[in-house]
This record gives sequence, C-alpha cells and structure tokens, in this order.
Amino acid sequence: MATDPKDYILGTSDEEIQRLGYQHQVWSDSVLPLWKKAGFNVGQEILDLGCGPGFASRDLANLVGPKGKIFAVDASEKFIHFLNQQLKTSAIKNISTQVSDVHALDLPSNRVDGVFARWVMCFVKNPEKVISEAVRVLRPGGSLVIMDYFNYLSVNIFPNRESFTKLFRAYHESLLDHGGTYDIGQFLPQMICENTMEIVSLQPISRIARPGTKIWKWLILFTESHMPKLIEEGYMSRSDRETFLRDWRKASNDPGAFFYPPPIIGIVARKPSP
Repeated sequence: MATDPKDYILGTSDEEIQRLGYQHQVWSDSVLPLWKKAGFNVGQEILDLGCGPGFASRDLANLVGPKGKIFAVDASEKFIHFLNQQLKTSAIKNISTQVSDVHALDLPSNRVDGVFARWVMCFVKNPEKVISEAVRVLRPGGSLVIMDYFNYLSVNIFPNRESFTKLFRAYHESLLDHGGTYDIGQFLPQMICENTMEIVSLQPISRIARPGTKIWKWLILFTESHMPKLIEEGYMSRSDRETFLRDWRKASNDPGAFFYPPPIIGIVARKPSP
C-alpha cells in the first residue's frame, strides 16, 4: 500500500479494499498496545504512513481527538479516494489525506508526534529510505510504530500438506520478485538504529487459528485475492489451485487442524530529543 498502485502486488480493487477492512478488524487488538507504548495520545499529530483505505487512520483520529490531527498518506489515488468518501459521511474531521510517494513525503521536517506504518515496509522497494523519511518528519521525542512480517516461511496449515507449503512459498517468491519481502521485519531494527532512533520495544505478534475463526477466514480472503495473480504470473498452476482448495476444504472440516499465520514484529522506536 506504500508504493505506486501498479506496484502494490495485491492491487487496489474494491474486493481488496473489503479484504483490508476485514484484515484491520482481525489484527486491531495487536495494534492498540503498540500505540499505547509509543505514547500516542489526545491532541497529537500522527502520520499514518502507507495508510491504504484508511481503516487505521480513522482509529487514530478517534484516539487523538478533535484537537489532534492525522495525516493519511498513500500512493494509491483509489485508496485515498475511498477514505475521502468515507470521511464525507463521518463525524471525523481531523484527518488530512494526501496521495504521495512514501519514499519522499510532502511534509516538513520535525512535523508530527508519531508515525505509524503497518504492512508497508514489506512492499516498498527501498525501506531504508521510507524509514529515513519517517524519522525526518518526526519531532524530537516523537515515536515510530511499525508492524510487519518476518520469518515468513514458518507460516503453514497443520497437519501439513505439500499444497499448503507450495502456496506460501509462492507468496514469498512473488513478493521478492516484485521488489519487496515478507521477511522485512528481521532487517527493520537495524535500519531504525542506523537512523539514530532509540528502540523502545520489539514485540513478537504470533497467533494460532482454528477452523471457523476470524484468522482462518482472513487467510482464505487473502488467498482468493492473490492466488489468481500467482497463477497468471506462473508461480502456481491451476492444478496446484485445485489441490490446495481440496486440501483446504478437508482442513476446514478437521477439528484438529490449525493455521499458524506469518509471525509479525511490532516495533516502537523514539527519536531522541536534542
């Protein structure tokens, strides 16, 4: 959601916006402790970096209240248009939207109290530059919160079948070929330190999901969205898809089956005061 929309591997369709809304619901309880640890609070100005359709932007707007302000920035005109349309019928009046490349923000230095970036760094081609820009716009003492994937290939559905392993490998290889990586989380702390930030907290976010749960549904929504492109680009065949769906249906009816989602790292860092 942070690169040019044509480079965002999952696209910007209406179906993807709906999927992102569901994803936000599923993982929102993991975000709130990070915001609290970062000191995000009433009256602050916070940048939602690579905001997508703005689901987190609206939560942040409620958090900072009418005296605060949220800058919602994304490269996708469609995502920003969606957010603007939602704001027209909303009581929320403290969000400023902007279509902008997250590698080169149209914001002055030392402008915001906080920056939030969720599932952004894995998609961008130059995460070091994005972090540098985030640090630049932060006021001294301001906080950066990042939530992203790492150790992606540990993800799987158990009991394991080859069709499951093949699918997650295809996701991983596809993003690498598009210039991103689902393993970005392992590199982010070093990048942050190189930008003279102080790491406050590194939080592992890990779940296990059983059939019928929200995270189980989250996986199939992601698969329905992304698998056609994997087939189109040659990472999987139609036969692979049919095998996966057959094994998925069996797992969905197996009370002993479970899904281990890709691990996530939650990072809170602070810009030193002079």
